[in-house]
Amino acid sequence: MIRLSAKVRSMAHQRRVALLVGLFCTTLCVSGVASNVIAQEHHVPPPQVVAVFADSDSTQANMVKPVTLEDGRLLGLSVTTQRPQAILGRYSSDNGATWGEAVKLFGLPEHVGAFGYFEAFTDREGEVHIFFLNDGNTGGVEPKLANETAVRPGKVLDIWQVMSKHKARDWEPASRIWTGHAGDLLSCIQLHSGRILLPISYSTPRTWRQRGEGAKTFTFVGSYSTSALYSDDKGKTWKQFPDELTVPTPALSAIGGVEPTVIELKDGRVWMLIRTEIGHMYESFSKDDGLHW
Repeated sequence: MIRLSAKVRSMAHQRRVALLVGLFCTTLCVSGVASNVIAQEHHVPPPQVVAVFADSDSTQANMVKPVTLEDGRLLGLSVTTQRPQAILGRYSSDNGATWGEAVKLFGLPEHVGAFGYFEAFTDREGEVHIFFLNDGNTGGVEPKLANETAVRPGKVLDIWQVMSKHKARDWEPASRIWTGHAGDLLSCIQLHSGRILLPISYSTPRTWRQRGEGAKTFTFVGSYSTSALYSDDKGKTWKQFPDELTVPTPALSAIGGVEPTVIELKDGRVWMLIRTEIGHMYESFSKDDGLHW
């Protein structure tokens, strides 16, 4: 058997690394050129601002969620940040190329806290559902007002809902559908069965010293868990699924799995993706419309 010296092995290793780096850079360059060529062939315009809701650099003041209405128009939704808060809308009849003037759709309740970080979708009957986080006057969404008291002690980010009626021409009053400290809402779908599924993440009392029971005793999965809310009566009432999803964390200060999104696959399963702090997404599947994962 012939053995290479350490020096020769090192030089060979360096050449292999250099070759791989060169191939990687070449691939990136070719990919970039190909992307530019494709963009030029299809005349893809560069991103541009076509409408704003507020003359502000605040992300919250110009956070927009679009939904498709039953008549094919797009409705861009935005929540104002000044009290009393309201939901504004802009309509587009040309697939978003141009937008109408902002109009007030409805006002939000006062003295219950600030609303923000919302999600929206249109159900099969053409009604729009909007879900908000509400800080209960704790300052979690907007700065706390001096003359308002918190709805309860501790961290508060409850989930509230507003539903439309008459094909999104009128709106029901806002109502709270979940109590706790939720993470950002990024997804809501209606399954083929008619069930509406709203995936959520939420803060728990878990700490390194109080990691939980069972397998959690031997590892730390962060302070957040993932679950989902569901409605089988078109959004009138809501329940939370019993399963609690958690993911590994890279450090004791990590929060764990948050910001879940879901889609329904062709085979009927529901696929959930969960954001983590370990460099890649986690996934989970449900075969019973989200009841178990």
